[in-house]
Amino acid sequence: MIYLKKRVKRKIKFRSFIIVFLVIIVIAIIFLVFTNIHLKNIYVSGNTIIKDQEIIEYLGLEDYPCIIKINTSSLKKLLNKNVLVKSSSVKRVGLTGISIDIKENYPLFFDKNKDKTVLLDGRTTSYIDSATLINYVPDKKYNKLIKKLANIDRNILSNVSEIEYQPNDVDDELFLLRMKDGNYVYITLIKSGSLNEYVNIIKNFKGKKGILYLDSGEYFKVLEGS
Repeated sequence: MIYLKKRVKRKIKFRSFIIVFLVIIVIAIIFLVFTNIHLKNIYVSGNTIIKDQEIIEYLGLEDYPCIIKINTSSLKKLLNKNVLVKSSSVKRVGLTGISIDIKENYPLFFDKNKDKTVLLDGRTTSYIDSATLINYVPDKKYNKLIKKLANIDRNILSNVSEIEYQPNDVDDELFLLRMKDGNYVYITLIKSGSLNEYVNIIKNFKGKKGILYLDSGEYFKVLEGS
């Protein structure tokens, strides 16, 4: 009986060795396969300021590296360090694809006096085509302007050509906006949210050009010759 037990133990050990050996071979094959599979597709969405190729190069993916070397969490962290990125999402798509979705830290205005573009979160960068703040604004009003403009619809904000600070004896938070469509808009910071209704308001005047007073109701003064 003792002799039989020893034979069984040897047989079990031999089988275990074979199983371990096969597992190692399978892992090695999988590793070799994966190290030879490269990234094939990169999908980028949500970006308008940064071009697709700029994002791909910024992340070091221009040579479409081996997929085993790609860490989506690291790519996301790197992308979020870019001043023009507010937040991002980086996900795998199938075996050979990467999906990159971006929420941009887009420009609010270009400050002509500081020669800097002010972004959505208040940070600044070099010139980006956007509305131009043409004159000086005191610090408290300046910071408030940034916060208020951050709540304006991006499409409406992109229709603003120039921003001019025009305080008077009645309102020290009054601004004049020159629009790309030829209209002028007066806003006061406390009522700046009404600018989000600009398109709906202006369409009622059937293409006529004028001055829209959003600082005191929605009065529209038609310009001569419009």
